[in-house]
Amino acid sequence: ALSLSPSLALIHSHTLSHSHSVLQETLPKPDFVLLTGDFSRHDNDKVPAPFEMLESLLHNVSSLLGETFPDAHTMHSPSAEAHAELLMSLGNNDVIPDYYLNASRTNNPLLDLVATAFNDTLTPAELASVRAGGYLAQDVTASLRVLSLNTVVYSVYHIPDVTKQTHDPLGQFAWLEAQLEAARQDNVAVY
Repeated sequence: ALSLSPSLALIHSHTLSHSHSVLQETLPKPDFVLLTGDFSRHDNDKVPAPFEMLESLLHNVSSLLGETFPDAHTMHSPSAEAHAELLMSLGNNDVIPDYYLNASRTNNPLLDLVATAFNDTLTPAELASVRAGGYLAQDVTASLRVLSLNTVVYSVYHIPDVTKQTHDPLGQFAWLEAQLEAARQDNVAVY
């Protein structure tokens, strides 16, 4: 087999049985769930149909989260602005190949793939932000906003190296400044 990642059945079994019971004992209703990226394996470009594999994997992660955290993982209609408490960020393995993200494209098929996979868990505004640059802002409480930056483009391994071409790949710094100003005006803390 080419894949070094565990099977979905193994992940599903472990996540839903062991982890769920431990979580129910320690924190039965979390305020939010933080996903730190790297859902995919290393060298994901070496498997057959890598984009289809990544799309399937991200959909599976989204579904598993909905099953594991039904109270914290708010499913909603994509047209509604109901807020989900799912905080996600991209990892270097969530792009194909590892560390690759063309930051000069305005319509990035990879970022669209990520947003589509989390379509049932993010609001339309959050989906637009993920599609624009892989970054995300979410209010997890009335006084706390979490900002998730796309750090893939700043890695020393990132290809193509856009930091020499632009000071603000994907418009992320402008977005961050606007988010920080909005948080100041809303009088909320930012993490």
